[in-house]
Amino acid sequence: MVCMKSAEFPLSSPFKPDKSLVSMSHILFTVTMLAVGGAILIGGYFSGSVEILASCAEILILIAGWYIFWVGRYFQTIFF
Repeated sequence: MVCMKSAEFPLSSPFKPDKSLVSMSHILFTVTMLAVGGAILIGGYFSGSVEILASCAEILILIAGWYIFWVGRYFQTIFF
């Protein structure tokens, strides 16, 4: 077994991801939600049906809530 050394941290012990990885995940999710969610909401708006627009908005809010919960739990529990 090869044991490598690092000046910053020991390579043989587990470590958590950097905070910038969490920020990058948030940015990518926001851009995706704006692109996909915006297109869905615009389509719902031009359909002329309030029910379709409301259900699309509700689904997007549920997806955003799930994402916020999942990312928080994921980055708290993951080790490399």
